[in-house]
Amino acid sequence: MRIPWPYQRCIICLDEGPLTKAHLIPAAIGGRLFSSLECHACNARLGHAIEARLKSDPCVRFGIEALGNQVPARLRRRIRAREPLVAAIGDVTGRAYGTDDERHRLYDTPQSDGSVVKDPLRARDDIVTTLARRGASDTAIAAALQRLDDAPDGHLVHVAAGLAVRKGSVTAFTPDLSAASVVPETCPLAISYRFLALTAAGQSIYAPAFEGVRAALRGEPNTDGWCVDSRVADRPHQPSHGLAISQLEPHVVVQLRLLGQLAWNVAFTTAALSRKPDITAYQIDLTRADGQTFG
Repeated sequence: MRIPWPYQRCIICLDEGPLTKAHLIPAAIGGRLFSSLECHACNARLGHAIEARLKSDPCVRFGIEALGNQVPARLRRRIRAREPLVAAIGDVTGRAYGTDDERHRLYDTPQSDGSVVKDPLRARDDIVTTLARRGASDTAIAAALQRLDDAPDGHLVHVAAGLAVRKGSVTAFTPDLSAASVVPETCPLAISYRFLALTAAGQSIYAPAFEGVRAALRGEPNTDGWCVDSRVADRPHQPSHGLAISQLEPHVVVQLRLLGQLAWNVAFTTAALSRKPDITAYQIDLTRADGQTFG
């Protein structure tokens, strides 16, 4: 869903020139609403340095997994791609990252007993390399690999003197949710600032009152004119994202809600609205991947 932007100045750096497509809520987590209101450099910086971190946030990943089939499979694949995963392999744990085609690639994962969980293909290469360095013949190497192939999953296979491998296979991974939240305040700030520009501020988004916001989104340490309050709602996850202007005076407040449960209230403390804008809210249903605006 596109909302047109009639001006030719970037809302972040204020430079005039070609503007590029920017999603308000990142497409990586299901966002559909977009407009062209930033130059390529500012859009790329926000996308790589700020918004990509939203996709990696454990709370977002947990919400997607909790919703299960309520979220389209392609969206789950997109969120899992290149993100850390974990899986139980017998009585040990392996770590991996997701690939774009919903496969996985195991990291070398050290265990408390001194062993290392390895990707099956890489483990075979390591066995060949280790035995070759010991001077083993091609026949001996082939025999060691055959012993590994013939052994049942879960068994410790002695492939050569002093070299043992616990064979195992992985059929399913789950997200690694052990990391702390990585979403910086500038992420909901960027999303809310774009929404405010498109729905209520219009050309006044270029005013000096928003300079502190613009500076923060350019990567400068500036908190003038804005603050962010985050919370987790005591309610079930829902397959939806939303944006809404929740307050007009004495200053504007925009609320960003993700997956029905994660919420940020972004206050633009130097800006007020004297009248209600035509669009005050936007919601996207992730189940159908469609969105609508509300006045």
